Amino acid sequence: MLRDTLLILETGASAIAYASVVTTIFAIRYLDVLRWGFRLTWMALGVTIAAEVAGRTLLNSGLATQLRPRKYYTVPRDTLDALIGDVHELINFFVIESQRILFAENITASAAVSFEPRLAF
Repeated sequence: MLRDTLLILETGASAIAYASVVTTIFAIRYLDVLRWGFRLTWMALGVTIAAEVAGRTLLNSGLATQLRPRKYYTVPRDTLDALIGDVHELINFFVIESQRILFAENITASAAVSFEPRLAF
């Protein structure tokens, strides 16, 4: 009985994994997910940069700066040690840098990143 239940669960998990892979392939092939990602990127960065510049101009304190977390989020090392170990610092570098760009810590860098997706297409 238990063996049959485990076999059914294993088959169900394999079917879910297969269905998710096929769905991902179709989504990437037919839904133009990459363009949506680039479009979302430049829109989010544009709004953040505009809020930061407007805040610094009118209030002498940027609005994005006020929304910026006191401490940037990182991925806990314990969750990554089992899978990738030494890549932890590289992943955290990208996580921290993307947050710095998103929250317009350096307006010039954020502006450059916001215009890059437009140039890609």
